[in-house]
Amino acid sequence: MNIRKYTGKYLYLELTEYIAPSKLVISPSIVPYDVWEFVIALQKGLPYRHIMNGIDGRIFGSSFGEINWRMGVDSADSGLKNYGIKCKTIRSKNHWCARYIFPLDTMLNKPVTPGDMFYMNLARVTNPKLFNSKSHLDIFTAVTHSTVHTIDRAATVILEN
Repeated sequence: MNIRKYTGKYLYLELTEYIAPSKLVISPSIVPYDVWEFVIALQKGLPYRHIMNGIDGRIFGSSFGEINWRMGVDSADSGLKNYGIKCKTIRSKNHWCARYIFPLDTMLNKPVTPGDMFYMNLARVTNPKLFNSKSHLDIFTAVTHSTVHTIDRAATVILEN
């Protein structure tokens, strides 16, 4: 993960995987295969937000425990699709790159400002054919000993003043 830029209003992230995109699976509902997934929260527990992005550029956001403690609530129910998070996907012969723009005022259930702290984990879920896996899903995470919805293991992110 590459933090491309931080402006005080937006956090710009870039994820690049060096693999031929032709080997990846485009799933009708984005998941379960070949996606980047972010879990972000203001604390290491409920509520948290889940953002996923497929190789074809589609992005989907949902909340867990934010609205009446319901799980998997579509971000559109909060009034702002994908919480304002944008993603541009770039594919070439040998890599897949996703560039994200996270607006600090809407990416979480309360605005995040310079000097604030929040928690984030990143997961890459691959199709089993990619690595000849015997598992249904291969999940690689930025934080060890975690998986997609393991917010209590998320990394601490502190925004500079």
